[in-house]
Amino acid sequence: MASEELQQRYPEGKGARIGDFEVFETQLTTLRQFAEHGLLPNKPYGVLASQKCDSLIINRSPTVHAVAIGECKQPGGLTKSNWEKFAKDLLVTKCHPTGCPIGYLTDGVQTWWINGQAEDVIEVQREDGRPMPSVINFKNKSFVSELSYILNNFEPAHSRVRAKTSSNPELLAREVWQTIWRLKADRPEDCLATFVELFLFKFLDDLRLMKRDQNGSDVSLAHVMSLDRELCYRYYESTIRPHIKKMFPAGPDGYSIINGIVLQPSNRDHNIIFHELLKKFVRFGSLKNTDPEFKTRLYESFLQESKTTTAFGQFFTPRKVVGAIHDMARVGEMPAGKDICDPAAGVGGFVLEQMARDLESQWQLKGAKMTPIHRLKAYEIVPKTAILAKANALVHCGDMLADQPSRLRAFSKWLNETFVCKDKSSLGSLEEMFKEKFDLILTNPPFVVSGSGDISKIIKANNKRKIYFGRKYSGVEGLFIQFIVQSLKRNGEAWVLLPETFFLRTTDRQLRTWMMENCSIDLLAILPEKTFFNTPKRVVIAHLKRRPKDLSSQQLSLQLAKESVLLFAVSEIGETRDSKRLPCGSDLPLLTKTYLEHVAGKAPDAHVTRAALVPALDIFNKESVNIRHFWRRDVAKELGLLGKDEDPLEAKKEFDSRMKTLEVAARDWLKVGARRAPPKMPAAWRTVELGDSTFFQLSIGKRVLKKDVYRNRTGVALYSANIHKPFGFVHVPNAGALKHGGCLWSIDSDFDSRGVAPGESYAITDHCGQL
Repeated sequence: MASEELQQRYPEGKGARIGDFEVFETQLTTLRQFAEHGLLPNKPYGVLASQKCDSLIINRSPTVHAVAIGECKQPGGLTKSNWEKFAKDLLVTKCHPTGCPIGYLTDGVQTWWINGQAEDVIEVQREDGRPMPSVINFKNKSFVSELSYILNNFEPAHSRVRAKTSSNPELLAREVWQTIWRLKADRPEDCLATFVELFLFKFLDDLRLMKRDQNGSDVSLAHVMSLDRELCYRYYESTIRPHIKKMFPAGPDGYSIINGIVLQPSNRDHNIIFHELLKKFVRFGSLKNTDPEFKTRLYESFLQESKTTTAFGQFFTPRKVVGAIHDMARVGEMPAGKDICDPAAGVGGFVLEQMARDLESQWQLKGAKMTPIHRLKAYEIVPKTAILAKANALVHCGDMLADQPSRLRAFSKWLNETFVCKDKSSLGSLEEMFKEKFDLILTNPPFVVSGSGDISKIIKANNKRKIYFGRKYSGVEGLFIQFIVQSLKRNGEAWVLLPETFFLRTTDRQLRTWMMENCSIDLLAILPEKTFFNTPKRVVIAHLKRRPKDLSSQQLSLQLAKESVLLFAVSEIGETRDSKRLPCGSDLPLLTKTYLEHVAGKAPDAHVTRAALVPALDIFNKESVNIRHFWRRDVAKELGLLGKDEDPLEAKKEFDSRMKTLEVAARDWLKVGARRAPPKMPAAWRTVELGDSTFFQLSIGKRVLKKDVYRNRTGVALYSANIHKPFGFVHVPNAGALKHGGCLWSIDSDFDSRGVAPGESYAITDHCGQL
């Protein structure tokens, strides 16, 4: 029977809005009637079907479900001695049958909040120490805002409302990489794709978007973790992956946000490892409000761990460099409505940088609607990289979906419109051949000379392409220069990373001349060697601005005579230029400051030797432009701009040093090595196992609890599951003092191990093994 109360008070079947939620205040409506009206899951409630509540708060995304149920008592009807009795009834008769995560009891003066998914009455607490609301008033905007925050950030597993803190899963990323490495998947793009896919699954589950698919199958993380671990990935592959792809359907390019996981559902071991990986994510906790610093360094986390950074580095521009370019371009200060593009987007760093800095300022938000303040386009030719870029965008923008999951449809549409894979042509984004379309282009195009002859044949086979790319060029970056210049609107700007060789090559003279005829150039900043993961060569940051109109030769000469170019030498970029990328000093802030002063008309300070101001005519139409030769030789040497081949004294010093090393080695060999007897040839071979007590002795320590050692600050180091950092300190060692040394390994991790020196003393727990 339908509820007359609901029909009268809510004739359209919609409650009062609380963010993503709706509240229904009733007195006579039963759980069965709520279900009949589509406000609760339509399932049998048994003997509890006739239970009534005073308020029901629901969320309709992805399917209708209760998020809070409240009961009101007469003023003074609740006391510290009787509230638990009423709370138990609320828990058992309303919260449990509906699966509602939060319940509350109020008498208008004080309110008790309980965990609706706990077995017994447990009060809800806030991590930030603030009290839960004591007065329920759905007409009060302040209360509605606070309640919306509580509903979005409640963790039933811990009966708490999370504080507004950012989490940094960088260590989690490293642990996941170590586990994936066991699958012999050392390629960074495979490790990264696997981590990102699992990250998205956990992230969407934290947003409470992973409940049931269209067939009613449970797609929650909790359900996957409850399955037999030898079958869990098979279930994920057959049921959950299709559901995620349905939530984020493929765009016109045919690609969604996930693809390329290294696990195989038919492999029993892969199912077990998948279960291990998910346990790491569960132990980490919620992925909501992820630290922006992690978002920008996510890809570095995997590049640091891999020996094959060259293969993947082509898709990656160091975040420090991206950030400096954004600072100089003042992207955050641009008025809304601009067309911004990266025609060689890789994983999307350039177009997402501003969102990592200030997400809300880059969007216009209204309920389920979300519109970016700028029109962004990010093109990529490699499918796997384009998929990672879409996933990267979800990681960057997830906070908006955490607050309003109903925005998922609009976000998915924007994702496919913005990130486009152009893999149907060998030219990639160059196939578009835009004319005066973009206000701003930020890009790091590929630096490739080999194979450009094949691309040249493709271009010459089509007359439209032949005209569009009509300037002579040497490498693929030359094609991108032609694309960028022609794609810019009049007065549009481009920030392009170009190889130093582009300015040195005489074969690119015509293209450089054409570029300066059509654009003014006010900055050429040369970066140090090994700035990029995939190339030891130097790279130049070039800033181009499309001229407002075409100029005659005479007009161009007069204009160039007025223009000057700021040259800047960067020696350090804020992180070591190796695979580890550890923090270090940086010249990028000084570059940004000097450039912005240059734009404002101020000449570089005399003491800033890194900066040099040269007339544009000194660069225009030259056979070859060696940017490093614009500094005095002594200054260039001090800045590290001269190679050893350009400094004969340094070259001679290095040669002399090598010869001396060889001389010392030869002398030592004549004294000692020649008298050494050659090793004997082995008479036989034997396979040795770790369990062979003839050679090895294996042991583990004894159980030690934290409470037994937490007071000790000195003594013998005690190692547990972490074999690198002591678990605590004890008075007497129970291991070590090995005559020939040995090793420790962590029993309950990914078999982490380390060697120990002969005679080293220490203690170990039952989570640590010794060999």
